Amino acid sequence: MPPPPRDGPTTAVGTGERVHAAGSAAAAAASSESRLKVLLQSAPVGIFMLVDRVFVEVNDRLCELTGYPRESLLGQSTRLVFTSEAEFLRIGQEVYATLARDGSIELEFRLRRRDGQIIDTLLTCAAVERTDLSQGVVSTLRDVTAARRDQALMQARLALTTGPASADLETLLATALATAERMTDSRAAFFHFIDTDQENLSLQAWSTQTLAQGCQVTDLRRHYPLSQAGVWADCARQDAPVVHNDYAALPHRKGTPEGHVALTRELTVPVKRSGRLVAIMGVGNKPADYTPADQSMVTAIAAMIVDRVESLRADAALRQTNARLLEAQRLARLGDWHYDIAAAKLQWSPQVTVNLGLDPSTESPDLASVAALIDPDHRTLFETDIARALTDGTPFEHEVKVLRPDGAPCYIHARGHVERDPAGRPSILSGTLQDVTDIRQTEERLRQAARVFESTSEGVIITDAQARILAVNQAFTRITGYAESEILGQTPRVLRSGRHDQGFYAQLWQSLSATGQWQGEIWNRRKNLEIFPEWLTISAVSDHSGQTTHYVAVFSDISQLKRSQERLDFLAHHDALTRLPNRVLLQDRLAHAIRRARRDAGRLALLFVDLDGFKEVNDTLGHGVGDRVLEVVAERLGERLRAADTLARHGGDEFLILLDGETDAIGAATAADACLSVLAETIPIDNHAIHISASIGIALHPTDGADAETLLQSADLAMYRAKERGRGQYQFHAPEMTAAIQEQHALETALRGALARDELRVHYQPQVVLADGRLCGIEALARWTHPELGSIAPARFIPIAERIGLVSEIGDWVLAQACAQLAAWRAAGLAIPTIAVNVSIQQLERATLLPAVRAVLEETGIAPGDLELEVTESVIMGDNPRVITALSDLRALGVRLVVDDFGTGSSALGRLNRVPIDRLKVHGSFVRELGRGPRDKAIIRAIIGLGRDLGLEVMALGVEREVQSNVLRAVDCRYAQGYLFGPPLDAESLGVHLLHWPIATR
Repeated sequence: MPPPPRDGPTTAVGTGERVHAAGSAAAAAASSESRLKVLLQSAPVGIFMLVDRVFVEVNDRLCELTGYPRESLLGQSTRLVFTSEAEFLRIGQEVYATLARDGSIELEFRLRRRDGQIIDTLLTCAAVERTDLSQGVVSTLRDVTAARRDQALMQARLALTTGPASADLETLLATALATAERMTDSRAAFFHFIDTDQENLSLQAWSTQTLAQGCQVTDLRRHYPLSQAGVWADCARQDAPVVHNDYAALPHRKGTPEGHVALTRELTVPVKRSGRLVAIMGVGNKPADYTPADQSMVTAIAAMIVDRVESLRADAALRQTNARLLEAQRLARLGDWHYDIAAAKLQWSPQVTVNLGLDPSTESPDLASVAALIDPDHRTLFETDIARALTDGTPFEHEVKVLRPDGAPCYIHARGHVERDPAGRPSILSGTLQDVTDIRQTEERLRQAARVFESTSEGVIITDAQARILAVNQAFTRITGYAESEILGQTPRVLRSGRHDQGFYAQLWQSLSATGQWQGEIWNRRKNLEIFPEWLTISAVSDHSGQTTHYVAVFSDISQLKRSQERLDFLAHHDALTRLPNRVLLQDRLAHAIRRARRDAGRLALLFVDLDGFKEVNDTLGHGVGDRVLEVVAERLGERLRAADTLARHGGDEFLILLDGETDAIGAATAADACLSVLAETIPIDNHAIHISASIGIALHPTDGADAETLLQSADLAMYRAKERGRGQYQFHAPEMTAAIQEQHALETALRGALARDELRVHYQPQVVLADGRLCGIEALARWTHPELGSIAPARFIPIAERIGLVSEIGDWVLAQACAQLAAWRAAGLAIPTIAVNVSIQQLERATLLPAVRAVLEETGIAPGDLELEVTESVIMGDNPRVITALSDLRALGVRLVVDDFGTGSSALGRLNRVPIDRLKVHGSFVRELGRGPRDKAIIRAIIGLGRDLGLEVMALGVEREVQSNVLRAVDCRYAQGYLFGPPLDAESLGVHLLHWPIATR
């Protein structure tokens, strides 16, 4: 094909080139715009364009930063991403004013995302046309939240470790909580420690903002159980951070401490150290949800708090340790020092300054200055030890005397050792200086005390607070005979003599506890068992708190002093010849005996003994023989008296005898007879058979004198009456008393031989059943008929028998006679039910009564139940254990026991259950008045009712009239005895009556 014409084709080509060029330019622009869009969309920062503060273009990163999709941003005002209207207006004014002036601006502001989260951003703006801002503004936005948080954390750490908050826990917590609130946009914050038991919270702190909102938890240190805490403490239970962005919707949201502000959202984190939970921290009430960034922030701040708290505690512990060290140094007077050998610099603790007596403001001097304070006699030792230590590193320890600047001497105990450098050379010389002045002075005082302790003539005992002996001195060993090794560890009880009762020692300890000291006379026992008196002083030693730590006892042996005192006292109160009490001592004892007799309604007697014919002995044989006669008389009289009586020499040939202890006229007469009898015996002296008698006057208290002087005068007058009537006899002060006593003596003498002379008899009195008069038993009664004195009533001779010890012999005889007679009657066909025999307390006290009863029963063939033994009410009123045992043994044998004359005792009722009795016999005084008034009948009825309630039979005594019998039957008394039914008769006479007497069956 031929080419086209030249002109035509040329024009066409030019036009095509222009069209092609234009197309190429459009494609390039489209490509550039495409690349720009890709660049904008992939940029790491948000890019947007504003026209009149309205989004007209945004990239994807901006959408990510704000949380809004493109369609939600385009056409919207920037007010959408500001935290408040005020902030929107403030930043808008600042940006547009700066753009108009400079064309660009860069600033930071807090942006609110669509989800409510607040982030820190860096905004850069440039005007499309500075002169015409309506053309638009191109901006970039960068998220700087992490950087600002890191920066804030650095600032927080700086504030918590270097600022005012670093030194005070309260300020520390307030600052940290405020920082956490600011960094997380929270309205509340708290921090609580976990107790070591891992079960309780120590409520510690709330932020200022929290408290300002009305939090009223007043006790910020109280313990709060984790088990009671609500979900706000879940981080502690789960050991992990916990976020609740809808707190109000939680079913278990309760459990906040009383007075706490309400929570809408909360974030809590735990803090652990060494695997243990130590604290929890929380923030709350953020307007938006909490984010992981918030969690990281709170976790970091909580860790800072714990780290700083631990640091504060460590600092406090270190300060406390240092303070304790300084206090320990002060108390021990021990200071430390350090000497830098290379620098020749000496440093020491404050206590060294005190020890050396230096001014506290004085700087540490050099070694030479220290050496100058040392006493010249000790200085060489100090300098030698220091030089050796500096040369070869030899440690030292010595004690030197120091003269303080004020001239006061003191003793310093110094120690030093050397620290070496890496080359092995001595580099540091350090050690301690201790003021031991008080120790040395105490040691000296102790040495002096020890010398006194060992050299004193008085015994010394030192014990601990429990009275265990810790030390004794040589005088203690000399006085007691115990060596120190034998007594250590024991108590002073080992020395007790037994002469003091527990009351004495109780009073001693009471005084010692109350006053810290006791002093007095005490009797103790030596190792050889010898009892000795000592004068003892005991002092309690207490510590600074007042607690007793030791006791110190100092004593002296006063045996010699006591012997001297006793000798002087003996000479003052005794006759030098006979060694009997003299008139002074006798009057004292007599006055004392009278006072006791008045108090106890007792009786006593005073015998005035005057020797008959003693003057002739002196005149014919000399005063030497007379003195020996007086000695023999004193010895013989003393042998006849009781221990309670007092024999005294009144003067010359006169003696006084005080009979104390319930002495009546009979007892006084018996004593006088004994004295006359013993003085009637010959006194052999120097081949002389001396015969002497005495006249004795007897005065009784209170009939013959109520006071000592009157009683002595009465006895003196009675003695003169005895001399007037022929000497060798006694007379009472009342003449009629002498006759009565002489009659009593005659009865005693006659009674002693009555059994042997067959003067005693047994009479028998019947006992009946009141309802029909049948015989139910017989009582055996002793009777005495004297050939000259006639029939003597039992009321007269039984008391004499008791006094002279014959009642047991008579009682055993009556028992044998009565049982034999009962056997005889039964052999004669008389079925007498029982025989009753009286027994005395003297028989019951003897161990022979039970065997005697058993023997009589076996010999006569009588059953034990047919024998009744009667005891008086006074027997069961006593608490004599031998009597109670004897009655129990008799009852166990089968013998029936009866209480005779019941109702006259004052306390027998309370003892009825203690004695195994079978029957009560009502005293005749209650029966005698029956029929004359209702009162006596009531008494009898009461006694019978008592017996019935106790399961005892009751028998009335002394029934003499029919009216008495009728009353007794009316009050249901079953048995009786008395002259109405028959008097006591001898066995033969009663036997005649028994032949016709109906007998009751048992």
